[in-house]
Amino acid sequence: MKGANLLRVGSSAVLLFGVLSAQSWGPVVNLSNTANNCSISCHGTQHNIDAVGDVVHVLWAENNRTDYYSGGSVVYRRSTDFGTTWGSIITLMTVTDPPDPPPHGDTIFELGMGPNHTSLCANGNYVHAIWDIDSVWTYYINLGGGDTDTVERHHYWIYYARSTNAGVNWSSPVLLHGVDSVGSAPAIAASGNNVYAIWLDDYDHDQWMDITLRRSTDNGATWGSESRVYEAGDVLPVMWPDIAASGNYVHVIFLKWKLTSIDKMYARSTNAGSSWSTSTLFTSSNTLISFYGYPSIEAAGDYVYAAWDDAYYIRVKRSTDNGATWIPSGSDQALTIDSAMAHGGGWSVSPSIACDPTGQYVHVFWWFRNSTFNGEILYQFSGNYGASWSFPALNASGNTRYWSILPSTAARDTCACVTWSDMDLLVSDADMFYRRVCMPKPLYEGAPEATGALTGLSLIAVPHKGRFEVLFSVPREGFVSLALYDPSGRLVKEAFKDEAPAGYHRATVSTAGLPDGIYYLVLSTSSGTVTAKAPVGVK
Repeated sequence: MKGANLLRVGSSAVLLFGVLSAQSWGPVVNLSNTANNCSISCHGTQHNIDAVGDVVHVLWAENNRTDYYSGGSVVYRRSTDFGTTWGSIITLMTVTDPPDPPPHGDTIFELGMGPNHTSLCANGNYVHAIWDIDSVWTYYINLGGGDTDTVERHHYWIYYARSTNAGVNWSSPVLLHGVDSVGSAPAIAASGNNVYAIWLDDYDHDQWMDITLRRSTDNGATWGSESRVYEAGDVLPVMWPDIAASGNYVHVIFLKWKLTSIDKMYARSTNAGSSWSTSTLFTSSNTLISFYGYPSIEAAGDYVYAAWDDAYYIRVKRSTDNGATWIPSGSDQALTIDSAMAHGGGWSVSPSIACDPTGQYVHVFWWFRNSTFNGEILYQFSGNYGASWSFPALNASGNTRYWSILPSTAARDTCACVTWSDMDLLVSDADMFYRRVCMPKPLYEGAPEATGALTGLSLIAVPHKGRFEVLFSVPREGFVSLALYDPSGRLVKEAFKDEAPAGYHRATVSTAGLPDGIYYLVLSTSSGTVTAKAPVGVK
């Protein structure tokens, strides 16, 4: 049989039933709904939402849009039914006046600019939140000889709070970093009893940012001293770190902005943050217009996933051995999962990547700035450990207002949830929005990559009256067969039997005239065989 019933997913013109029609989107929910406020993970970090089962935790900053210098608040909200209903907003910290500045001279003016970056993670009933507070001071500096000068400085404090009962109650904020150095852009991750907090920090006063770590080994009750994940040691700006943890492995990704390129750097710890590998070049881009180029990293089991942008494309890599090696290999290779040009021209930036606890289901959301400078949140999914991705991208925000930006995502299984900030046309008001999506679940039991035999293989069957629409992925080019067997194991029909390229495919299997019962779809490739239950007329 030639491939009349097989459709390769290879261009945006393909109507991929299993992805475009079978996914289930929840409603768009306004979580903040505060007039004249900037409700945002301000300037955006990559993980301001997390989910443990059906419990969803969201953190964001509220700053007065009409008077940014009047301070603001860090707020939290949760849902216990995966976003169907939401509890009340809980304020973790309100800033009206900045903390006292370190001694640089006589302070003549100070402003409390409020919270800036926020980050959150959840681990069982423990929920960990971290954020920075921005302030401005103006000093008189005595230069000697009767001369004085006026100096303005920004300063950031790093604060932490936790909940031990899944977000019901929260501790008072704890100051993690408040010495006389600039600390900003915090991110947080947890695994077991260990909690890892990182941020950018000019601790050595050389005017260039390093990456500082503090670790707790008792779920955030106490914290160890500061240590360095990365020391710049040069005059190249380091920006936007993100962190993930699984077991004793801890992973950090960040940007190094050079004169002719933006390097994405990676470092890992194999001993729960006690020591760190020398940072390595993850990938490099000669595109210097990455407006909000935050890289994102996620880990589960032995799997690690990273996503970043080079302004026009969102790219991803994965590791199956806790970050020792990466797929695709090579510093200049990456998997392009979406082209901005396919969406009318523009820029794809600021991805957030998340996977379920097994690492099998991977979700990526990002901010798409189209050619008219409108903003949308786009989405793609992998059901086979990042080996292949759904195509084309789906629009998660649907032009909620005007300027949908800076998504943050968390995953439960084939279901993911996402938050983003959306501003009005005049950029006078911004609210935090939420949405969830569930992709079709594989019908087979067990995780194919966990067996080591069926790398990158998945099978999804979408039943219809009289037929199955089957969406499956092939890890590499080769001979493929897809067949339907009856409950006794007898071959009923072959849906496809031919050579097929790597990637997602769709096939139609007719069930017309078959007696009711549990049938079996069997997909065979060079990587192995997967069997899925296929109920006919059975609810």
